[in-house]
Amino acid sequence: MTKEMVTVVTAGKTAFQKNRFISQRFFALITLLIFSVISSSAWTYGNKIDGHEYVDLGLPSGLLWATCNVGAYKPYLSGKYFAWGEVKPKSSYTEENCLSYNKQIPYDISGLQTYDAATANWGKRWRTPTLEEFQELLDNCKIRYVTFRKDKILIAEGKNGNIIRLPLSGTFDDTLEDLTVDEKVGVYWTSDIYGETTAYIIFIYGSTEDGIDSLASPFHIGIPVRPVSDRVNIAK
Repeated sequence: MTKEMVTVVTAGKTAFQKNRFISQRFFALITLLIFSVISSSAWTYGNKIDGHEYVDLGLPSGLLWATCNVGAYKPYLSGKYFAWGEVKPKSSYTEENCLSYNKQIPYDISGLQTYDAATANWGKRWRTPTLEEFQELLDNCKIRYVTFRKDKILIAEGKNGNIIRLPLSGTFDDTLEDLTVDEKVGVYWTSDIYGETTAYIIFIYGSTEDGIDSLASPFHIGIPVRPVSDRVNIAK
């Protein structure tokens, strides 16, 4: 009798533990699904110009920044790489195949469809930011870094709480290998020429200690482009 009672009680306890385990797994699955939905929606704002999403960071100029690089469909993706003054990505990036060398190119190519990868690929209401506009972004936003899927991303948060994410995607040279400095760095074209064969870039070292610099890069290096749009384009 006692043995049977013990067996019944023990069996009942085991069943309870199994049910609790199933409930815990179900709760964990629901939590994961909810987190995935929240995380996915957190990457977007929903405001678009010509089909491409933008963020208003509350900058003094009113400039609107795209949420993605040219050629990317998510903010954390690198997108396409472009030589400066060229509008199509390539399989290799060399001095020999660079179309911008030995050409009379305007000092600032922002918004010029022939030379601006943002304008050529996204339409005339989008363009590559100038060095001054990149500086405005850095001066008026709180900068921090996060790691997403093992890749480092710069987050620029405006005073209004809105953010953009700039993946640190390196550059492409003729070897088609990522440029690395200990960890990946972020490099973005500006629309401004620096010298006869170089243009200004924004170089993101990937840490708050090292900061962000404006440097110069040869035209032929493959570098991502993050488009901007003027506020007047919202009403159009």
